[in-house]
Amino acid sequence: MEAELHKTPTLILPRRCVEYSLMKSLLSFLIFSLCSSIICSAQPDNPVIKNVRLFDGDSVHQRVTVVVKKGLISSINEYPDFEVSGDVIDGTGYTLIPGLINAHFHTVSRKNLREAASNGVLCVLDMMLNPRIDYDKVKELSKSTDYPYFYSANNPVTVSGGHGTHWEIVTLKSKDETQDFVKDRISEGADFIKIMLDHGFRNNLPTLTDRMLDEAIKVSKSKNMLSVAHISRYEDAIKAVNLGVNGLAHIWLFDSIPIPDYEIQNMVSKNVFIVPTLHVYQKGVEIANNPTDMDYLKNEVLRLYKAGIPILAGTDPPNYEVNFGSDLIEELKLFVEMGISEIEALKTATSNASSNFHLGEIGYIKEGYSADFVLVQGNPLENIEDLYNIKGIWKKGKYLTPHNKH
Repeated sequence: MEAELHKTPTLILPRRCVEYSLMKSLLSFLIFSLCSSIICSAQPDNPVIKNVRLFDGDSVHQRVTVVVKKGLISSINEYPDFEVSGDVIDGTGYTLIPGLINAHFHTVSRKNLREAASNGVLCVLDMMLNPRIDYDKVKELSKSTDYPYFYSANNPVTVSGGHGTHWEIVTLKSKDETQDFVKDRISEGADFIKIMLDHGFRNNLPTLTDRMLDEAIKVSKSKNMLSVAHISRYEDAIKAVNLGVNGLAHIWLFDSIPIPDYEIQNMVSKNVFIVPTLHVYQKGVEIANNPTDMDYLKNEVLRLYKAGIPILAGTDPPNYEVNFGSDLIEELKLFVEMGISEIEALKTATSNASSNFHLGEIGYIKEGYSADFVLVQGNPLENIEDLYNIKGIWKKGKYLTPHNKH
């Protein structure tokens, strides 16, 4: 038997009540429509992001649904009708990218790390830690969701009066101490070994001898530690590469002649990477009127890229007032300006840095990985400047307020 339909009796309301009811309904509709069409400022932890463009660190997926549960990426689904529940964010018109990695950083205070995280930089590689900073405390902070993952060389390998000694760091006194010096850095918890090989602009700065350099690289390798050489001339870069260094910090700033092609091929054969730090040199031109030939430097980096040498993005803050967050985007812009595609530029601050520093899941968005990613409005794969339009940041699935939302 069909259920009997009951007619609801008509209720006569005063005109004022009717108008109020209509206004309330209209306001509710507008609020609902607004929050349905844009990404609202307050975002949930462990979100479900639907219909979003995804750059996973390797490749691009034009329309996916990313589901996060308990801080991990539970699934990435490309079916448009995939049913989801929970806190759903409509990602239409947005791009999801891995948390960025700054591969040349110098931590001066805790605030620097917060600045990095609030700009979507969820991992920093500190190339020489300020000695006033407690390394163990910073390492502990990096485990939280409010700070980026933190890896550091801590105290570099350098000599008295050499590069880096503007800070009161421990220095190498003689060639016979090199092995113990490097082992001490490892025992202190260094994540990789930074080696200073810099004669200065006038070629009069004390630096490591060839034997010290050789010993430092050999000990690093024997302890399965990555070694990175700070250089400013390609002659020193070639020397370090031939002795087996893993990576180079900076491009050859003080040269003006292109490095020979056969030396580039030698770097390729030895699987060396480079962190050129172009933006800090550009800032030096703007702020200090340094006579740096930026066209020459960009052309050298482009030659390395075309040869197949991995390029990693790093900014070297706080030198020349480089900030600890968004200036990483300026580095990527320089890469794009000189002819590297947007997707390859993004890799320099994600998968390239991760794979060359052996960072595991960091720098990728994959099923089962930690939910560390940045939601940006627009498409940085076509316009790199869209990286400035950050709408949400998550580390381990927990929402971090972007710098422009504070």
